[in-house]
Amino acid sequence: MIPDGEIDRIKGTTDLAAVIRSRGVDLKPAGHDLVGLCPFHEDHDPSLRVTPAKGLWRCMSCGATGNVIQFIQRFDGVSFRHAFELLKAGTIAFTGATTGAPLKKATIPRLPAPVAADADDQAALRQVLDYYHERLKENPAALAYLQKRGIGDPATIEAFRIGFVDRTLGLGLPHANRKEGATIRERLQRLGILRDTGHEHLRGRLVFPVIAEDGTIGTVYGRAIDDRGKHDRHLFLPGPQRGIFNPAALSPLALGVSNGEVILTEGIIDALTFWSAGFHNVTTGYSAKALPEELLEGLAAAKVARVFIAFDRDEAGDKGAAEVAAQLMDRGIECRRVLFPHGLDANEYARQVPPAAQSLGVLLNAAQWMGKGAAAAAAGARAEVGMQKAEPSSDASRALPSSLAAKAAPEAARVAPVPEAQPTPDEAAKEEMPPPITPAVNPSTVPTLTPNGEYWVLTLDGLDAGVREYRIGGLEKSLGSEAMKLTLRLKVGDRFH
Repeated sequence: MIPDGEIDRIKGTTDLAAVIRSRGVDLKPAGHDLVGLCPFHEDHDPSLRVTPAKGLWRCMSCGATGNVIQFIQRFDGVSFRHAFELLKAGTIAFTGATTGAPLKKATIPRLPAPVAADADDQAALRQVLDYYHERLKENPAALAYLQKRGIGDPATIEAFRIGFVDRTLGLGLPHANRKEGATIRERLQRLGILRDTGHEHLRGRLVFPVIAEDGTIGTVYGRAIDDRGKHDRHLFLPGPQRGIFNPAALSPLALGVSNGEVILTEGIIDALTFWSAGFHNVTTGYSAKALPEELLEGLAAAKVARVFIAFDRDEAGDKGAAEVAAQLMDRGIECRRVLFPHGLDANEYARQVPPAAQSLGVLLNAAQWMGKGAAAAAAGARAEVGMQKAEPSSDASRALPSSLAAKAAPEAARVAPVPEAQPTPDEAAKEEMPPPITPAVNPSTVPTLTPNGEYWVLTLDGLDAGVREYRIGGLEKSLGSEAMKLTLRLKVGDRFH
């Protein structure tokens, strides 16, 4: 749907008289109006009256009337959307129909073709996705959705070539009754961009391509921006979901920065939530189920040491995390479970507990140890290293974790190894639990709750008022409940508050 504001802008900024004259209609002044022969019926006495000040035209004989968009729609034989796009494109709207007379239906598109006729499959996909990427930049509603989800910064949009399907791709494609049009449309149908009906498969959705290091496109994920009545708000191109999302996370350079650690999410938006918060060592398995073999092989080949499984905190996410952990530990990769508060996923949590760079860091630091796998156990304990975060927020050190962060951190500290991947009882008795991860970032940037008797203690350094120690009671009793009842005691120097 075209925003009303955009329609009003086009109507208000387009020279109606110039558009009508470009269609071969001679207009002459008549008071505050212009008059000419109506092109929509056999007119011998000028019946067409144009009022430039109001942006309206009307035939006094046949009754045809409208604004500049509706004039092009009727004269050029195109849809309202097509007429709008012609005007939006600029000078192309000021050239008349090829016959010099109104058309019942246009058969030759006048907008630039977004896909070349000689493009192969990968080139056609890239051209379509480039088109969608540019359309996103002109769609306020789609951009607002990304901002609402916390992943709308230009760096994220550009890095992952995010786009939007606004149903305009077909306006520039040659018609199917022409050889060139039939060739292009058949290819796009085979690739899943177009359905058999000719409509775009991912229409009305933001699109997130999965692009390999060499530029090859594996699949495309679509997310509806309007959830009303949409049972299929999550949609991929038809066929297998090939490719590794954000393959840069598995590069030697990235793994050197992250100390061999990778964050794994259920979906692409959750992965982009971590990425936008500065945690660039993130990828996704596209669901809360077993990881695709391509990703498993990629993680193993990259010699990833540790995976932080950041699945949704619900029944499906917990079940999937256990299944994925078993797969990874079977390949000798250590696993930790990032525990969000019950019912939340990474994106919801990050939006509810800003700043995301800090709140996500708290949970990564407190991630639950699940096991390190047979291969790793046989090789001996690895050196424990901390999560590396790219470019931490400059003011994160001054923000305190909210109640959600405080609720999640102690719960995340409990250890519940995956039964299937555990050693025998005798072996388990000899094996020590690894120490908690110590973050490699400044502790004041990612404060950590530590148990102290019946209290949890949070110490913040580096503030103007000096060292602040918060003692929080009642967390354990409040976990899993809808309401929280806590006692909070603040100590600054020798004074209690």
